[in-house]
Amino acid sequence: MNILNTLISLYLAVGINSIVHASGVEVGNGGDATVCRDSEGKIETAELLDYYEARVNFGWNIKESGSRDQILQRFLERIAKINSYHKSKYQERTHQFFSESNFLKNVDLVDIPDSNHTTFPRGCKVEQLVIQKSDLLQGEKRYTINKDIWDHLDNVSQAGTIIHEIIYREKLGSNSRYVRFFNGKVAANNLKNLSLAALNELFYNLGIDRFIIPPSKAIISYKEFDASGRPVKLSIYAEGEFFEGVKLYGPFDVVYSKNEIRITPQEGVKTVLEVALPLTNKIVKANSVLLYTSGALKVLYRATENHLIFSNTIQRLINCVTGYFKYINEPIGFFPNGELRFCVTDNITFYHETDHYRANFYLEPYNYDLDKVFLNISDLGYVQSDIPIDADSDPETWGSPIRRAMRSFNSHGEFMVQGQWHLMKDVSTDSNGLPDNGKFINPTTLSVNSVSYNLKPDSHVNFFNGVLHSGQLNGPSTFIYDGHTFNFRSKHSCPMFTKSERGDYFILSFEGNNLTNAIVDKTTDFQLEGTTYNLKENDEVLLEWKDGNKLTKITTQTRKCN
Repeated sequence: MNILNTLISLYLAVGINSIVHASGVEVGNGGDATVCRDSEGKIETAELLDYYEARVNFGWNIKESGSRDQILQRFLERIAKINSYHKSKYQERTHQFFSESNFLKNVDLVDIPDSNHTTFPRGCKVEQLVIQKSDLLQGEKRYTINKDIWDHLDNVSQAGTIIHEIIYREKLGSNSRYVRFFNGKVAANNLKNLSLAALNELFYNLGIDRFIIPPSKAIISYKEFDASGRPVKLSIYAEGEFFEGVKLYGPFDVVYSKNEIRITPQEGVKTVLEVALPLTNKIVKANSVLLYTSGALKVLYRATENHLIFSNTIQRLINCVTGYFKYINEPIGFFPNGELRFCVTDNITFYHETDHYRANFYLEPYNYDLDKVFLNISDLGYVQSDIPIDADSDPETWGSPIRRAMRSFNSHGEFMVQGQWHLMKDVSTDSNGLPDNGKFINPTTLSVNSVSYNLKPDSHVNFFNGVLHSGQLNGPSTFIYDGHTFNFRSKHSCPMFTKSERGDYFILSFEGNNLTNAIVDKTTDFQLEGTTYNLKENDEVLLEWKDGNKLTKITTQTRKCN
């Protein structure tokens, strides 16, 4: 039973105007019949419009026998098989139908233009058979029925009229096309082969906002809607049935967004769900889950135990740790194909080779208590060895001090930096497999915007999109702009200023990759748009750029050695 497809179709179906209950309706609505009369106006034949349309518009055969009550009971049983939630309500309404009806002879009921029908038999016409009202005065009957037409209906059409009216009560004030369509399917016994998506569309269009689809016995109801009227939050209560590999115990909220479905226990309720892990189908218990709209498991939250999951990306069996920190949610994430995407793990070493790196990754414990790491495989298949704040996770959780204290993977090997391979260590990589930061093993020179940066080995260097962004220099470098030059370095020469207020690094801008912060290596005058800047040795300089490549201002902070 693919319940999840039904949940998805719930969100994707028509807007709120087609599913809300009408209340306080002051005009009547009701059923119609196709009526054929002789030249004197006497009724020769009559048939419920629902069944005429079922036969003529859809080609459905309605073959029923027995008394009206026997046929009516069969119809109710068919409805209960696709939505048992309303079974008792519909039974009660059928039992009350005649006591709530006023049968009138020799009358013409006012036509209610709610049918939107397109055809009727030649020589006949569609006439109002029943008017149903919800705003009843004291002592007034709910149903007003044209008894002349009623008496000419066979048992099937009389039973169908009752079904039409008890269902139409959900949607008074709207046109009755969907009710007639559904009623025709009931009579033709065409409900049993419908997909869940098709059944759900029927529920929407009938105005049914709570339903149970056997055999799941899950009670589903709407809770919140978006601006266009589509439901974005459902309440679902279930006891043990699997929904696309998810087994619920108790009340849960189901929240749909554009790319995912989140299932969480309702507020204040302590319960768990069970999930079949992708690929292995191992059943695990968890607090909540995030699903792709395809129904595949995306994120598993607060699993009750550790799980070994094989990663084809790094060809290793990963021990995904849960409950490591008492108050921190440690999720396990999966790709749509079921491959491991991320989890907290411990003490693993592996080699991974891609077009951006050929390296050994290893966990370096922060201390004996924090010997875990967040392994993250990017969408492109690269190992993200830093600890990102993942969009799938709670930002407050990922931003916590104890989370930041966890160690990332370090790595040692060859990495692609600005189109060339370099030996590096202690490297953190981004989602594209490029270094975020690390240390060059050898002295290295990189050029950015025609400026060569002589980088010191074994000191941290940072990158942005694989391009040099900040670090320590191995010696002075030269900056040239519009024919004017100054030599710069990254570290103060005064012992007391080994670390400046802006840090012990030269810094390039994210936009334009231009030098923005450095230490003057040699006193010089620098010309900029008619202004002469006297740059002294050990001055900390801040360069401001406009439009990515136009130097507009230089700010200096003088440091003197005592």
